[in-house]
Amino acid sequence: MKKFLAIAIICLAALTSACAQNNSGKSMNGDFAYPVKLISDKTTNGVREIIVKTNAQVCSKQIDVKIKNGVIQKVEFTGGCPGNTQGVERLVVGMKVKDAVDKLGGIDCAGRGTSCPDQLAQALIMAL
Repeated sequence: MKKFLAIAIICLAALTSACAQNNSGKSMNGDFAYPVKLISDKTTNGVREIIVKTNAQVCSKQIDVKIKNGVIQKVEFTGGCPGNTQGVERLVVGMKVKDAVDKLGGIDCAGRGTSCPDQLAQALIMAL
């Protein structure tokens, strides 16, 4: 498990350094330049499940998030770079929503103005 976690951290670091070129995911007025679209937002037995359709600027197509008491329980990307999205998914589980938003929001992938982690941060903002 420790070896896997170390590999996941290395993958996330590579993703972040490759994609964090200008952190320009937000426009001057604070709105996101490439927002996610809410598909579903429901709460069952204290677990909130948010499903968003990501913007065409990123490789992933959808993000499913489960949150309980302000803590991320599960994240699942549909599409995207499998190793990177799995790394992000596993690293944010157990993290407070606000902490994940602070770390992932504004990450830019190759000058696109957003990224898969930034799109996740946008989905998580809906839960705040």
